Amino acid sequence: MWLLGVHGNSSREGWSSNIVALGMEDVPLDFAVVTESGPTGASLTLRGELDMASLPLLEAAVAPQRGNGRRLVVDLRDLRFLDSMGLEFLIQLNADTELVVVRGPRQVHRLFQVMEMDSVLTIVDAPPEA
Repeated sequence: MWLLGVHGNSSREGWSSNIVALGMEDVPLDFAVVTESGPTGASLTLRGELDMASLPLLEAAVAPQRGNGRRLVVDLRDLRFLDSMGLEFLIQLNADTELVVVRGPRQVHRLFQVMEMDSVLTIVDAPPEA
């Protein structure tokens, strides 16, 4: 079984979107990354649970965006769970990318607060305009 890849134009002019496709034997069924790329950067919407088992899917989606000098928005609003490995990855990503994190639900954002990362990362309530 495979996580289906979706390709095509989004509703925003000049943007394209897709879902990273990997074999389902490699990825938990409760996590997905939807990416959109545009002229000013990229946006990744995370859905489900991000933990050490699903982290490789996020790493694969982020790899083309690292170090290209463009903004990367990571939207956590559809994320139900985030473990410390997922948070560590975001912190590392922040070191070499213009990273903007869209605040997730209370249970997800709580980890940012406990680890005092809400003052280290750029965290917003809604995605910035393109």
